[in-house]
Amino acid sequence: MKNYVTALLFILLLTGTQICFSQQYKPLPDTATKMAFTQSWPVNGAQWTYCLTGWNGLPAGEEVMQVTGDTLLDGSHYYILGFKDFSQRTLYTRFSNDTVYRYVNNREYVFFTFNLKLGDVFSTFRTAGWNYHWEDSSCISTLPLKVIGVDEVNFSGQTFKKFVLEDTLFNYLYDNPNQEPVKYTLIERIGVINTYPFINIQEPANNCYLPSDFSSGRVGKYSDEDFVHQFSECEGVGIIQNEILEENIRIFPNPASNSVDITILDNATGPYQFKLINNLGCEVYNGRLDSIPLKIDLTKHSSGTYFLVFIPEQKTQSVISFKILISK
Repeated sequence: MKNYVTALLFILLLTGTQICFSQQYKPLPDTATKMAFTQSWPVNGAQWTYCLTGWNGLPAGEEVMQVTGDTLLDGSHYYILGFKDFSQRTLYTRFSNDTVYRYVNNREYVFFTFNLKLGDVFSTFRTAGWNYHWEDSSCISTLPLKVIGVDEVNFSGQTFKKFVLEDTLFNYLYDNPNQEPVKYTLIERIGVINTYPFINIQEPANNCYLPSDFSSGRVGKYSDEDFVHQFSECEGVGIIQNEILEENIRIFPNPASNSVDITILDNATGPYQFKLINNLGCEVYNGRLDSIPLKIDLTKHSSGTYFLVFIPEQKTQSVISFKILISK
């Protein structure tokens, strides 16, 4: 059987057949029951739709984080949380006794707990911001969090615990008198809702300074197999315009049929690696964009919605993504 599967994969590769595995994850049979009650995290079928804002403060669409698999690390079972288009932004978590643990950099940290009281303090791993590998730490690997607020909230007819946690180390690391300490809003069952899970988007990897421009993300919608709540509609989703003009990149035309032109603007700092992603989350084209305008041939791609994702080679820049429509 093993030889047959190997031979089949070899034939598919020779014939150029595209292999694209679905991102929808089904839990292993022996672990499915562990995610079936409210206090567990993540709950079975959990999805977090993040509303994004670009550098210029304008709406920049949405992206979805979900459970994509599971694995064994140091003898413990962890769920893998991630995004379809960004494999470097991945969390490994497990749940036990009202506490979520995160595995990162070859060790386990407390990620958060639902048994918190006002004034409690705990520490987790301090992760670098949005466009970095989520196993990179910020300028220090410790993120101490203090509970400064405890309350109850009602979402879609259900009552949940709400905790406000403050980063007690932030102002010691970043000497900026105009910057408020970072606060995270943690909701039972859902998780952090005002940004990514205990990840301050502003913080770069291994540097104790904050960028002057940064994107942001917050939960616009949460859903699992038994519960759905819409916090807000994500703006900038489904908008079709003849030209996409970002702070750094120009894309024309949109919708497109046979080709699309991409140009780095004069005030931008390139170059970028880029990927064209279809609506199944499959990479169908990739390349490099520098100061020379680029034309992408779309004749081999079917009609539908795609995403162009630009990953800067300079790590101080943010990842940029655009939704484009191929119409034939």
